[in-house]
Amino acid sequence: MAQIYTSHQGKVVARTADRVTVQITLNDACQHCGSQSGCMILNSKTRHIEVPVGKKDPLFEIGEEVTVKMTTNSGMKAVWYAYLLPTLLLVASVGAAYLLHAKEGIIALTALSVIGLYYLFLYFFRERINRKFSFKVEKTAQ
Repeated sequence: MAQIYTSHQGKVVARTADRVTVQITLNDACQHCGSQSGCMILNSKTRHIEVPVGKKDPLFEIGEEVTVKMTTNSGMKAVWYAYLLPTLLLVASVGAAYLLHAKEGIIALTALSVIGLYYLFLYFFRERINRKFSFKVEKTAQ
C-alpha cells in the first residue's frame, strides 16, 4: 500500500551533520487535513521540526525553502501519544481510585500523578518515540 503524505512548505533554520531543523508555517492545506483537530501545528503559526538526514540526502543550506513530508500514519501516532492515551490513563486512574472508595482528594492526586508520570515517561523516552515518526525533507522545486 502506498504511503500517504501530508506536506508543509518551510525554511531551513539550522542544520547539523545528521539533522535539519525546518520552520514551517501554517498554510491553507491544513484546513483540509483530516488530522487537523489533533495536530500540534494548529496550536501556533510557526513550528520547528527536526528531520534526520542521511549521507545520501542533498545538502540543505540555512534559509533554503524545502518541503517537509510526514506520513499520515505518523500524524495518527502523534494524536495517540499526545491526546488519546493520556485521556485513557486519566479515566482509568480516576475509575480505579473511585472503585477503591478513595476520597475525592486522593482521586484527584492519583489522576494528576498518573498523568505526570506519563509525561515524564514520554520525556525520558522521547528519542526512542521519535524514531517511530517518519519525516522526510525535500528541496522545493524552483
